[in-house]
Amino acid sequence: MFKKFLFFIAWLGMLILASLGIVYVFVPKYLITFQEDVFFRNMLILTISIIYIFIVIIKFISLFKKEEGYIIKGELGTVNISLDSIKGVIKEILSPDREIRNIKIVCGKKRKKHYILINLDMLTNRSIAEKSEELQKKIKSELQDKLELDIEVIEIKIKKVSLKVKEN
Repeated sequence: MFKKFLFFIAWLGMLILASLGIVYVFVPKYLITFQEDVFFRNMLILTISIIYIFIVIIKFISLFKKEEGYIIKGELGTVNISLDSIKGVIKEILSPDREIRNIKIVCGKKRKKHYILINLDMLTNRSIAEKSEELQKKIKSELQDKLELDIEVIEIKIKKVSLKVKEN
């Protein structure tokens, strides 16, 4: 809520400063007649400018702050789940499957959507599309059941494929 209020004040201030700038450029006599003391006017402009520089610095710091992990909001508060624990759960889900090897997992957030990228090698005699879809559904349902975590995108990249030879 405080960030939204700060954002509103910043935009309101920019609107006022821009309006005053336009008025000062086109009709400077109206601004100068309202300010009898030049020192007071300069201090007012300096104070407003310093406040907006601090607002810009705070906004830039919050823009580039990286969120680590996933946040689940509940009735009693929030739960932070680290990316390493998510990766560990995914590895536990995939480890019993003998058709998958060399699992590398990347978790993150793009815009407001959470995603998981899994790089792996596959050794199977089934359809690769079916196997990939099965893995995606399994990971999504396990993360939903165990951690109550909604993942928007689960992308599987298969680096190496080997087909099993069916024995007669």
